[in-house]
Amino acid sequence: MEVRVEAINYAKDRYVEEQGRFNQAENKCAHIHRSLTLIIAFLGSIVGFKGMNLLSPTTLYEWFIFILILLSSFTLLCAWGHAFRALKITEWPTASRSRENCEYIFEQDADNSLRQILDCYVGSLEKLDGALDEKIKYLNYAYEELFYSVVFISLLSALIITGTFIK
Repeated sequence: MEVRVEAINYAKDRYVEEQGRFNQAENKCAHIHRSLTLIIAFLGSIVGFKGMNLLSPTTLYEWFIFILILLSSFTLLCAWGHAFRALKITEWPTASRSRENCEYIFEQDADNSLRQILDCYVGSLEKLDGALDEKIKYLNYAYEELFYSVVFISLLSALIITGTFIK
């Protein structure tokens, strides 16, 4: 009986850990989504402010700037979309808390009750692990695209700064 109780405690601890990881992934999604929204708004305001100069290229220099704006905007929007997809409200797997389940556990002998409790934790862990993997996949996409957008924005900034000194 003691070994079975330890198995349930182990499953319960893993369940609590996995929910903590799920919460951490949710928080990262929210932070990156908020940051990307601000960056996109900032980039949009710069393009809106400089409008005709940036969006109607005539020289090779202006074409490079235009292409870098397009690439950085595209990667930022992709990162924003993947962060939003990761943030998407999914079914939050929880251990069974139905009245029927509680009554079943109460009515069974000790072995069957422990087995049912363990099955509830393990089943929820499997669902939680799948939901977490899905969030992390899209969060990784968002981080990769954010990296590329930072590279494009850095090149854009360097090009604009160099262009102001050359003029």
